[in-house]
Amino acid sequence: MYKLYHYSIDPFSRMVRFILNELPADYILIEQNFWNYDEKFLRINNMGTVPVLLTDDVLILNHYQLIIDYLYSQYEPDFFYPQENDTLTIRKVCIWFNEKFYNECTKHIINEKLIKSFVNQELNTSVLSGVRYNLSVHLEYLTHLLEHTSYLAGDKFSLADISAAMQISIL
Repeated sequence: MYKLYHYSIDPFSRMVRFILNELPADYILIEQNFWNYDEKFLRINNMGTVPVLLTDDVLILNHYQLIIDYLYSQYEPDFFYPQENDTLTIRKVCIWFNEKFYNECTKHIINEKLIKSFVNQELNTSVLSGVRYNLSVHLEYLTHLLEHTSYLAGDKFSLADISAAMQISIL
């Protein structure tokens, strides 16, 4: 049985949870609140980040991409890369969402709207304005992908759909 350390608002934790739900995998969820100092968790993952997947044989995977690659190697689900020749393109779309979209939009929304509310800080409206601009650029690109490719919301569900949905779900 897997143990998944996660945080419910983290898009990468959401992605791994979604994938685990689609697989015939047994797992338990362990909520890891990033603002709490947890020495036990830091011994498991000294980076202190989520998601982290522990396997039965005590393999520790401490990054969402390692977890996804591991799960693919164990289960080879069709929905990761439904068309063999599109694997690289699907991975490129995933990288765009999980790195560029995350760094320019999602992480700022999490910080401004969620974290600052926990610590009673005021929102930085200039950051939110920047996010709004970045989001408009990303949505134009997303529209292009939807209109001209089958990698997102196409006939076959893929890892690109999961990456997109988990980032957008935070907004």
